[in-house]
Amino acid sequence: MYEVEVVMLDGTMMLAVVNPADSTVQTSAMSASDDDQGTEDGGSEQDSENNESDRPGCRTESTDRRSSYLRRFRLCPTGSKAAIVRRMDSVQDYWVARAQLEWQVELGADEAVLDSSVDRYALSHDAAAPVRVAVGASAGPPPVLAPEVVVDAVAEAVALAGSARDLSGLAAVQTEFAHCDLRKGARSFVFAAGNPAARLMIIGEAPGRDEDIAGLPFVGRAGQLLDKMLAAIGLDRNSADPVHAVYITNILPWRPPSNRAPDPAEIAMMLPFVQRHIALADPDIIVLMGNTPCQALLGYAGITRIRGEWTEVLDRPALPMFHPAYLLRTPSAKREAWADLLALKARLKALR
Repeated sequence: MYEVEVVMLDGTMMLAVVNPADSTVQTSAMSASDDDQGTEDGGSEQDSENNESDRPGCRTESTDRRSSYLRRFRLCPTGSKAAIVRRMDSVQDYWVARAQLEWQVELGADEAVLDSSVDRYALSHDAAAPVRVAVGASAGPPPVLAPEVVVDAVAEAVALAGSARDLSGLAAVQTEFAHCDLRKGARSFVFAAGNPAARLMIIGEAPGRDEDIAGLPFVGRAGQLLDKMLAAIGLDRNSADPVHAVYITNILPWRPPSNRAPDPAEIAMMLPFVQRHIALADPDIIVLMGNTPCQALLGYAGITRIRGEWTEVLDRPALPMFHPAYLLRTPSAKREAWADLLALKARLKALR
């Protein structure tokens, strides 16, 4: 009786026949036998089993080792040869792949070199033989890695901002600033809105969802409330008259993910651009709306404590005020905001 192993190799069914008499092994590619009448030929599985059992000189055996993928095989001794008929699962699983690997190891394959076999006889005799490097052998000294270059993002921001000679130039260099990761997730670069010649400059925190879509600061619900607040004291962001106009910008030109608060590193990188923005716009009065611009330009925050108290930013009078978004969440704070608006109106009137 011959011993038979069936394996899959590169999509081809391989048959290995072992002769116990002389321990020789014969391998060959297999194809489905014409005698195998399974479900593919229209016959039922029961009919196939009956045909197998009725064939003289043949018997059906099961194998435990390959039982997960080889259902059965029929061994028919015919002198020095053996014929096998098999049915296998169409989808290879873990055990099929493992059987393939074990078969290759048993044949002496101990390393993977290429995806396909190489015909060594077709190669030129002058071709250089492949160089084998033993595992663990030293292949020479390790390569010397170049030292990591640490970029000072704040220093580069200072240099870029200082190179701008006007507001359009500042917007251009700030747009190309590559060290702020917020630009990768934002849809728009939100620079400013309003009349750059206005006497009043309002600095907010960062764009929100609506601002990111429109590419302009303060256009959402908070922006609509701001417009109403400004209109109450005779100001309009769209006015061509610098006396009644407003110029609006933010500390950050890109929207933070999920409208989170800007972190200190992001504020530090953008601060040189904001300072240059103030210098180029040259407003008479600055309004700091919210904690972020206060922290960036004053060095401290706590808007509920410092709002309404006049201070200075770059030698210009500045007034911290509640952010309109905070007023939407806390309507009771509108009374203090109205008092700050009246103080701002009086200060602007005194400058005429």
